[in-house]
Amino acid sequence: MPTPLTKPDPRCLTLTPDCSLKNLEQPYIYHKGDDELYEVNDEAFEFLKKCDGTRAELDKSADPEFLTYCLDNGLLELAPSPAPRTFPAKPAPRPSWRYLELQLTSRCNLSCRHCYLGPPGREDLALPVVLEILSEFQEMQGLRVLLSGGEPLLWPHLTELNAQLDRFDLRFVLLTNGTLLDENMLGRLQVQEIQFSLDGLASGHDVLRGPGAFARTVKAMELAKSLGYQLSVATMIHACNLHELNELGAFLEKFDLVEWGLDIPCITGTLTRHRELLVPYTEGAKFLSLAYGGGYHGTGAGHTCGYHLAAVMPSGLVARCGFYGTDPLGHVAEGLRTCWSRRRHLPAADLDCHACAHLQECGGGCRFRAGSATGPDPVMCAVYGVDPTMKEGA
Repeated sequence: MPTPLTKPDPRCLTLTPDCSLKNLEQPYIYHKGDDELYEVNDEAFEFLKKCDGTRAELDKSADPEFLTYCLDNGLLELAPSPAPRTFPAKPAPRPSWRYLELQLTSRCNLSCRHCYLGPPGREDLALPVVLEILSEFQEMQGLRVLLSGGEPLLWPHLTELNAQLDRFDLRFVLLTNGTLLDENMLGRLQVQEIQFSLDGLASGHDVLRGPGAFARTVKAMELAKSLGYQLSVATMIHACNLHELNELGAFLEKFDLVEWGLDIPCITGTLTRHRELLVPYTEGAKFLSLAYGGGYHGTGAGHTCGYHLAAVMPSGLVARCGFYGTDPLGHVAEGLRTCWSRRRHLPAADLDCHACAHLQECGGGCRFRAGSATGPDPVMCAVYGVDPTMKEGA
């Protein structure tokens, strides 16, 4: 363990490149590489704002124990020469918008039988619009950007955007089906995490996405893992993969995932034409406990889902999430802050099932799947063995 600084040091104390200050509901240091928030008090936050890479001998005003902790954990470093950093001056909105799903394009190389967005399209966000979105989201002190589609690897401006990602104090997660990833592309990507859609083993996955899709996705996962990317997997539970999910979990162990997310799809988009894929909620809910780790974009502070999340669609419309593209909060041309200010955050206490004994753990589940603003989510009711028709809960 390094010795705390006790005498003047000519080097400049600065946050490490992966760290930034976020003045959210509380002040934090955010490490985008580890996807970790470190809560600090107001005094420490004021000290950290001075660690902008331009001043030496700041140790005189620092608590030695706190300074040692930050140096040991890779939050601060001593730069041999000035390395200026800037921090957002304007506080984040309340509640803070931490997670942005950025749907770059509606293009896709697959026509999945369960896609909630429906058939692929040809709509793209323009590169200058995306850069402005990211700049404003950073100014709002956002944390994580989910680069999605469609299939984001088909977005025509991805190369140009990728070259500029490292200038943002944001964690970038690429959401992909993986079938288009190759060694050349993986050698250039500047994202911290790649989330692959994997909906079973070969049989269960390919029934949704087409013959050979599983093999191509797994090949890309293996290559991405060998190149040092953090990986996560998203799995949809359907009638053709129930018998594979436990084995799939064992198969995924070798990838050391930061997250394995499982969900039961909402009956919308292309899935409305393939109802044979649906499973009874009571059956599918048994497998949700297999999920682990990763970033959570759900409830917060006693409110229902999406408390810190919103999406930008390929049209430029801003929505509560991708399911609500037809009920937007506004357009990016109005500014992200303006659109976010229209977001109405529903307290869990206002749900029809507010008296349920499991509400604190459940958080009300998915509002879209619930079918109404205040109704119960039948999937979460199935998880906890609650009859969703009983408004007073269990």
